[in-house]
Amino acid sequence: MGIYHFAPVGTSPGAVTSALSYMKHNRDKFPVRGDIVESIVLFTSPEIREGREGIAEECVHNDYGSLSWKRSWKRRSSVLSVVVEFIDREIQEVMPHKGTVYCCVLDPNDYNACFETVAKTTLNFAPPGDVGKNIWANLTGGTNVVNAALLQVAFLSGLIPRAYYTFISPQYIHCLQPPSKDPAKFRWDDIPILKTVFDEVYYILLRVLGSLSDRWYLDEELLSHLRRICWERLSLEHAQTIDKMDIQTFRQQFLNKLDGRELKRHLLPDGKQWPAVRWSEVGRQLLNWMDSPLFKALVERARGGKVENAENIKADLDIEELWSKP
Repeated sequence: MGIYHFAPVGTSPGAVTSALSYMKHNRDKFPVRGDIVESIVLFTSPEIREGREGIAEECVHNDYGSLSWKRSWKRRSSVLSVVVEFIDREIQEVMPHKGTVYCCVLDPNDYNACFETVAKTTLNFAPPGDVGKNIWANLTGGTNVVNAALLQVAFLSGLIPRAYYTFISPQYIHCLQPPSKDPAKFRWDDIPILKTVFDEVYYILLRVLGSLSDRWYLDEELLSHLRRICWERLSLEHAQTIDKMDIQTFRQQFLNKLDGRELKRHLLPDGKQWPAVRWSEVGRQLLNWMDSPLFKALVERARGGKVENAENIKADLDIEELWSKP
């Protein structure tokens, strides 16, 4: 089983190609089983996909570690065409039979849309009940929004164990391959992906808030409601922690962190905060998001649990095959 590379791409194709080239020429630095590049999934905007927006400046297919070049593309050439042609000419030799380049269109400025597309794509290649693909994320060419979605999916699902980006000095941004071994001109950097555990107490607290009537609640009332349901909904360890928690610890560890976002504080006429809260519209939206089938599927996939209606969750995924190795 080889590596599937998730790679956002904008107007600089080198953000994708230079990383692929680096892996090809430095195979000893990536001691993984299988093909270092099995397939690539490109995430891009409708403008890039439809060719309405092209490469930002002329780019060249240079020789690895050199500025000499064998092919060039003029400004506004199709980004995806440049990437695919480069892969066909340079990378396919390290890809297996039927290695594929895919394209997923998303709105790079809409976090929710990015999260949905990335999450569905991840579940598509790492379906529940299956070993799934080994997925790495290239964060070089994505907007902050796209990269945030990739990292969120990685942390929630545990299905993207490695993330990386490549640095290239601005004067060499037109090169599709690393122009030098000098780290001041090009380098590869890994981003640690640490396994995380979904915060069940936080989720249950939001559910408690969602079940209460729309009025102000004293902090002590809220803790009392949480204690009543913690034995039914939380693990023994978490339930015991909540049951023994005093009001000051509850405020410090939970309420203060939610204040101003998921929670609103009651203000007295003198501007001081009274120890009473009610939850906000943001809190309602966040709970709805966490209760969505897609979010639950990612969390359950991380636990190794059963994912309900997995096929329906990713049924409307818009993914296109751009190229496949013969």
